[in-house]
Amino acid sequence: MKDNQTKYPQLRFKGFTDPWEERKLSDISNVTKLAGFEFTKYVRYQESGKIIALRGLNVKNGKLVLDEVKYIDDSDFSKLNRSKLYKNDILLTYVGTVGELAIVPENDKYYLAPNVARIRLQDHVNSIFVCQMMNDSNFYNRIISPLIATSSQPALSMENVRKFQLLMPDYQEQEKIGSFFKQLDDTIALHQRKLAKLKELKQGYLQKLFPQNGSKFPQLRFAGFADAWEERKLSSGLREYTDRVIVEDDKEYYQISVRNNFGGITLRGSKMGNKIGRKRQAKINLTKYPQTLIFTRQTVEQGGIGWVDKYCDGAIVTENMPTISLDTSVFSVLLQSFK
Repeated sequence: MKDNQTKYPQLRFKGFTDPWEERKLSDISNVTKLAGFEFTKYVRYQESGKIIALRGLNVKNGKLVLDEVKYIDDSDFSKLNRSKLYKNDILLTYVGTVGELAIVPENDKYYLAPNVARIRLQDHVNSIFVCQMMNDSNFYNRIISPLIATSSQPALSMENVRKFQLLMPDYQEQEKIGSFFKQLDDTIALHQRKLAKLKELKQGYLQKLFPQNGSKFPQLRFAGFADAWEERKLSSGLREYTDRVIVEDDKEYYQISVRNNFGGITLRGSKMGNKIGRKRQAKINLTKYPQTLIFTRQTVEQGGIGWVDKYCDGAIVTENMPTISLDTSVFSVLLQSFK
């Protein structure tokens, strides 16, 4: 939307021109939760089974996360009709981490657990459209956040959930928008799976292309290489990085830093010297030290490390982040060994 008041989106599919109508969630759906007595009297958790009780930890980032589930096959389902979930029901976490959403993908498999609300939409309302709208940060900040009670822990009452105000187009436009976002989500999920497989593949190669358990021969090698690897001290591949600069108040400096978890170098932008607290800084000199590496000193396991690219030449970096130059004969292997 252009702003909080307009009823016309900035971008629309061809053929749709009518304004969107503001509706209360209670006008287009039935909202409920599992009552405490229902849970304590009729629900029995198990570690295996077929029927899953969906808890707050199973609803995250617009989808179901089923890495850790509880089954309730031996529960008294005759007393849990309100808890039964159907395809296209929307789930909303309302205690603790408030505002996480997901859509139930199929019938006869899921029931509500405590701390998760069920939103069952009327026939003329598209669940993907509504879920996408409510999962937007602007909707959370504008609609959900003001209704959250925080006396002990963040929580939403069902009364307040029913008060949610939604801008709704006609059903055909809802379907068009919902289908568009589903295609985007499916594409994102596909690339995430590919990325996960590539990371797994890389980890496997790291294990096989580097010697393990004291051996000097890796399990897997490129053709033409057969010699044993040599054990070297880290210092044998280091060159002392002596370039330093004393920051002057009236000069402008470009600063760089390193992201955590091997995230590489980031350019922090320019700053006048009088705004820089530590006056003694390392100065990047790629002409003298073409293979320059910086890393964080704090908590090695979680520290960042990265190569300095040519666009950072001449920038400064705090002495709290060691700046070293590596011998080109060892640096490419060294970076992998840090991981």
